Amino acid sequence: MPGTHIACTMFKTSEPKIRVYFQHMEHGIIEKCYDSKHGWYDGAAKFPKVQPLTSIACTSYMTGSDTVGIRVFFNAANMVLEMVYDGMSWTEGHFHADCIPATQIACVSWMNGSRPDVRVYFQAGHEISAITEYVWTQGRWSSGKLALPPA
Repeated sequence: MPGTHIACTMFKTSEPKIRVYFQHMEHGIIEKCYDSKHGWYDGAAKFPKVQPLTSIACTSYMTGSDTVGIRVFFNAANMVLEMVYDGMSWTEGHFHADCIPATQIACVSWMNGSRPDVRVYFQAGHEISAITEYVWTQGRWSSGKLALPPA
């Protein structure tokens, strides 16, 4: 889709791998994958259809020597949602939060012992244009900072 938002992440198991997410002409989000053995190929992620030019963000983390976790966040009807890859399959994540129309989304992750910590940032409408933070830690979502300094 012309003007699509693009998100990408890289992780290394036995070799570096790349995942790229973007919106196709029928308004779904698709996954493209790259590794040196296979080159580029279609990923297995199945995302719902969303409004055109939706914001997309992704992050990945290693939960074991060969096990990657991936989270993809996107805006669907003014709600930020997530899809989660646990190393075996994709599922709808537990994250959902209201956002302003056309918000941008950013996220970051790291390992905290054996569990991932994830932060996701977007405009939820607090103080009109402030950035809101949500936190995934110890296996659950919670509110972080509701209003980073207004944009």
